Amino acid sequence: MKNTGRIFLAVVLACGIFTARGQAIDMASYLDEATIKQLGEANATALKNKVSRIITRNGMTDAAGLFVVTPTLSITDEDTVDTGMTSMRVVEADLTLAVKNIRDGIVFGSQTVSLRVQANSDQAALRSLIDKVNVNDVRFAKLIKDAQGSIAGYYARRMPAIITKVNSLADRGEWEDAMVVLAVIPENVAEYETVARMQVDIYNRMMDGRQNTGSQPGESGAESGVIPGDIAATARAEAKKLKDKRAEDLLNTGSSLDQWIMELLP
Repeated sequence: MKNTGRIFLAVVLACGIFTARGQAIDMASYLDEATIKQLGEANATALKNKVSRIITRNGMTDAAGLFVVTPTLSITDEDTVDTGMTSMRVVEADLTLAVKNIRDGIVFGSQTVSLRVQANSDQAALRSLIDKVNVNDVRFAKLIKDAQGSIAGYYARRMPAIITKVNSLADRGEWEDAMVVLAVIPENVAEYETVARMQVDIYNRMMDGRQNTGSQPGESGAESGVIPGDIAATARAEAKKLKDKRAEDLLNTGSSLDQWIMELLP
């Protein structure tokens, strides 16, 4: 039966069904407490929505994970102009978007744009500054693209430690935890084929364990009804489902997937 499992996996690899590299790494729009306090709840929400649109317009999903796009709005100059009928606030500011790892604060790239508005109050000026942010700005698109490459390199450097941790979880029969860890690794990492092979192997072992058939770890998943041409896609989908469920469960307990990953990974 072990030989059958190895032959089965070889067929999967020969079919070339692992996902092609190049899929965008999802990021989350994130405002820290200082920025929320500076802007107020309504303006903070408006800015967060702007950042979310920048993320989605560049081919990604605004999804919780280790990587965030966080804005900082710095007022560089402000003045009051008397128009004869009323006084207007003239405000200049720099908006900086930074792509960072929320775990350790590593910054993968940043971009600053300058803004200038007139308004009849400080709060109105803040809202006008946010409204003036162009989500189609090519500078933001370049930031996101460059950060994708930097993040892929970050994962590549950490892959040996991640693989060791996943193997340790799998050897203890903690299949779901192992699958969740694999699910957070972006598909444009150079070593993603290794990740995909591990997803298939752990998925099969997890199915065998759930069904309690007495089969040996690493056998094919034929008993679960998965055909060779579908096994990699099925394993990947199962990993994503487990990751999403874990994120929801953690959120319900006041924690987060980010925090869980921080504590679990070396």
